Amino acid sequence: MTNLEIMYIYNVFPQFRTLAGGERLSLKILEEVAKFNHKVEIVTLSIDNTCQGLLPKEIKIIETSPWMNLLKNHFLKVLIEHVFVYKTAQHIPKNADIVFFHKSSSLPALFYFKRIRKSPIPAVYFSFEPPRFAYDLKRETLIRLGPLGILVWLFLPIFKYLDRKLATICDEMITYSNFMKEWLESIYKKPISKIVPLGIETKQFEKMNPVWVREKYNFTDKDKIVITSNKLHHRKRVDLLINAMAFVKKEIPEVKALILGTGPEEKNLKSLTKKLKLEETIIFCGHIGDEIPDYYASADLYVHPGKNEPFGLSVIEAQMAGVPVVSVREGEPLTTVIEGRTGAFAQSEPKDLAKQIIALLKDDKLRIEMGHNARRHVASNYTWQISAKRFMDVCRKYQN
Repeated sequence: MTNLEIMYIYNVFPQFRTLAGGERLSLKILEEVAKFNHKVEIVTLSIDNTCQGLLPKEIKIIETSPWMNLLKNHFLKVLIEHVFVYKTAQHIPKNADIVFFHKSSSLPALFYFKRIRKSPIPAVYFSFEPPRFAYDLKRETLIRLGPLGILVWLFLPIFKYLDRKLATICDEMITYSNFMKEWLESIYKKPISKIVPLGIETKQFEKMNPVWVREKYNFTDKDKIVITSNKLHHRKRVDLLINAMAFVKKEIPEVKALILGTGPEEKNLKSLTKKLKLEETIIFCGHIGDEIPDYYASADLYVHPGKNEPFGLSVIEAQMAGVPVVSVREGEPLTTVIEGRTGAFAQSEPKDLAKQIIALLKDDKLRIEMGHNARRHVASNYTWQISAKRFMDVCRKYQN
């Protein structure tokens, strides 16, 4: 079997702590692929040092615009990324075997590569999700943009047209979840050839120590712990969990909820917590790094409230820690959580979410059994090695 030269195009890698599941997937898959002596190169506008240090020295990184790391305004940075991303395609060598374009922000580079350079090299669009501000999150995004939202709204039809047009230039399209496969096929009218799921590093979950976490927050043996781990963004709907906890506390006074993560909605979520008089119940823990398996293991239940979650890495991480999941009935958790065996589902409204949380917190036997099932389920289906194998299945089709 000949070794491949694989190019991976990505806009900007921010600090590792702010990376979403899709970005972490890319880094871990490429790391696994490099172990098999394939030549792997990442071309990006800029990459933060916290990400660069995670990759093995065998992976070459071409950084075309490192000055972009200096930009702090999120919206300005996104705009400039889309304008300059074509520069990444200029660095793809003519002898590359296959090129992957990561997410919708790389589409201008895909256009340049296939239409301007007219390259015959196979181009695979690894679509993690459509630009959601133009689709299912349009209303929420426009509200948060204020007066600027009116201008964005006027250009949305053009943006959606370009998104659909550019995406289909690729030779092949892949994604990372069953939910996203169905959604992308309905938008782009192009078949998704392969699903390459997120995975986890199972070794991180071999020696968990939940005791110190419970001691840190002065929890007693009687306390029931609910946990969620999300970027505090409006599409993650952490407010749904907070509202549900008001109902849970009435039934289970000793309940506590740990909210892991930071983000633009943090201030609003803390205000909601204060309004509902839940300051003693809900604890904002901020960003948690390598200790996150311990946090999962300290909990009795994981709750996922996110809207149309494309995958939900935290959902499989919690299950690997032996914690059952209560999720809203939408998105990829419908695949990654097995109803009645590893967790339960609820409608996306506070009372029903609270009902499912209360039911599992009151049934210790069922909850513990679900936790054991959840760990086995994830270990068998969601590892980085499995993800890398499916990624290489795509690459091998183009071997000479």
